[in-house]
Amino acid sequence: HVEVSCVIDDKVSAALIGMILCRVVEFVSFPKLSRHPVIVAELCGICNELRMDEWMYQLEEADRADCFKNWNTYAAAVFQGDWQAAEKSEECIPAETEGLAKMRSARMQQRYEPYTIILH
Repeated sequence: HVEVSCVIDDKVSAALIGMILCRVVEFVSFPKLSRHPVIVAELCGICNELRMDEWMYQLEEADRADCFKNWNTYAAAVFQGDWQAAEKSEECIPAETEGLAKMRSARMQQRYEPYTIILH
């Protein structure tokens, strides 16, 4: 599996858009906390510091410069079972991308099972 140093859930990564670069790594189920699996992402880097007078512009720039945007869109579509969106967005993913083979297999089978974390 992908080696990562720090992961966050989708709610935290959404709050950090434009401040932290995040790469989606897995779909995880925590049955003691929720019936719904969550997308987890790896923290990969820090975006440019936001200045209060230009924050909207800088958020838009950060979104355009996000090197993981295509991967995150693709992975989220696979995890959510949106097979048409996954097939369309897979075209933007380089063939050597880590985790692509597993995602492609799930897309072809139209089934992705989240990892289940029992002890948490």
